[in-house]
Amino acid sequence: QFFIHHMSILEQEEYKKEGIVWAFIDFGLDLEESIDLMEKPMGILPMLDEECVFPKATDMTYKDKVLAQHNKKNPKLSVPSMKSIKGLEHPPHFNIHHYAGVVGYNVEDWLTKNSDPLNDNCLDLFRKSAMPYMATLFEDCVPAGPKERKKTFQTMAMMHRKSLNSLMGMLNSTYPHFIRCLVPNNTKTPGKV
Repeated sequence: QFFIHHMSILEQEEYKKEGIVWAFIDFGLDLEESIDLMEKPMGILPMLDEECVFPKATDMTYKDKVLAQHNKKNPKLSVPSMKSIKGLEHPPHFNIHHYAGVVGYNVEDWLTKNSDPLNDNCLDLFRKSAMPYMATLFEDCVPAGPKERKKTFQTMAMMHRKSLNSLMGMLNSTYPHFIRCLVPNNTKTPGKV
């Protein structure tokens, strides 16, 4: 929403102020419903985090819960037709309808990937890298001991959400400035591009 608002809506208002002839495009809040589907309680990502806690959970139990919660109840989620997935090696289990189109999602290995943050050996290896840039990227990542790991277990979705919230907090506390690209007119002739 931040990007749509600043890059599209505010830019169109700027065109109007400058007297540029422009057909206004209404972007509305179309993206908000998709974001809610993913992030709100009982959304796709919170349900993924919840499923990672259950010992007998599988990717298919997760998929079944998502479909039971959202299919035919949320217009932004649908199940792909058998015709559309025929012959695909990894067919999507559900579709999310974004403002830019329909995106299919296959949930195979989602639970494993979501519960598997960088392990301590990898973090230690990256911190001790001979490549200075790599070592700098991971210098603040200190491997947790077994007791701390149990207390601070975070899924990848949790870490993503925390990082995104931090970024949005930073972006919302500033006034974004963008550079408008101009088409060069080397011949200095009006009406020529």
